[in-house]
Amino acid sequence: MAFEAITIFAIGNPAPLPEPETLFDDYAGRGRAAAEAEMRISDHMGLSNDNKVPPEQVEAMGHEEFQDWYASNYRFSRKRMSEEERQNWDAVY
Repeated sequence: MAFEAITIFAIGNPAPLPEPETLFDDYAGRGRAAAEAEMRISDHMGLSNDNKVPPEQVEAMGHEEFQDWYASNYRFSRKRMSEEERQNWDAVY
């Protein structure tokens, strides 16, 4: 699974991705559920878990991860990889 994702990212996407209309959504005129949801990129995306940024780099940036298990999950995922998979991972991330 990890290798498939890495292969896709290594190949790249030739088409630029448009900015989503809701990127800076203020939720005006929408229901309470949308406004109260706890899945904000700025507050809930894990740099090491969701964006594959090494935990040491996250810490050096002074960023506090949303979940305390993100760093250990990142390290565990890398530990499970073969040397070849790790090299492919490092080439992409």
